[in-house]
Formats: sequence, structure tokens, C-alpha cells
Amino acid sequence: ALRMRLVAAKSHPAAARTVGIAPELQTALAFAVSAGFAALAGVALGSLTGYISPETFGLTFAVNIIAAAVLGGIGNIPGAIVGGAFLAMAPTISSDTGIALPILQGSILIIVLIFFPKGAVPSLVDLWKSLSRRLRPAAARTAASEEAAIEEHHVAAGAAALGERKRAG
Repeated sequence: ALRMRLVAAKSHPAAARTVGIAPELQTALAFAVSAGFAALAGVALGSLTGYISPETFGLTFAVNIIAAAVLGGIGNIPGAIVGGAFLAMAPTISSDTGIALPILQGSILIIVLIFFPKGAVPSLVDLWKSLSRRLRPAAARTAASEEAAIEEHHVAAGAAALGERKRAG
């Protein structure tokens, strides 16, 4: 129920108001919940490392996180996994190929943004679905067209019977 209220408040605020959902309240609730999770993560980090310092989260780390989110696609679990794998493997790939890490990440990020604007994982899933629809076996297409022909026959027969009843009556 919470997710539906948040989606309604984000995508259609006027419609959400008409059914009694206050978009401003939902935004504030989402902000408060995310702040609570961030606070818990900070407490966990502090207890694991023994200290907290802003130098841990520099510009490079922020760019890495954004690159991972954009690469994987925002809003899906497989995309987060792919983005995290990229984040973990990028330094190794960089050292193996001899390409500087910022150049490697920047070029991959630009390529993904140009060719896969929704992210790599959602775009590849969409591509797979469209290819599987196009390459589906001819038997499946024939069966689907036969079902459509049978349905048209039943509709036409029903319409003809209805027309005869009206003429008779």
C-alpha cells in the first residue's frame, strides 16, 4: 500500500489528491524513511570501522556510485547487482588493461548513456523480449492466428444469429 501511494504521489499528484493521498506528505515520508536508512548505515559503518570521516566519501566514490547506478539501471534488483559488480571489477579491469580508472568509467558511462538510456540491464531485457517475440517459432504464430480466426468465426456467427432474431421478431 505504501509503494502504491508513493508511486501515485510521484506520477499523478492531482489524481492522488482526488483519492485522498497527500503528495507532499508522501514525499516527506519517503525522505524521512531514506534518512532513517542512511542513519542506520552510518551507525553500522561507524561500528565496523571504529571511526567516521568525510574523507571516506570523496568525489571519486560518488562518481563510482553514480556510474554503477546508471550502468545497472535504477529501479531494479538485477541492475543493482550488475552495477555493484561493475563497481567491484572496474579497478581490476583498469589495472589489467592499463587504462586509467576515471577514463574507463567515464567511457563506459558515456557509452551506456548514449546507447542504453534506461541503463544496461533494463535495455538488454527489453532487447531480449523484442528479439524473442520476433524469433518465436512459426508454430506458435500459426496457433495464435488460428485462435484469432476461430474467435472471429464465433463472433461473426453470433452477430448473424442476433440479426436473424431481430428480423424474425
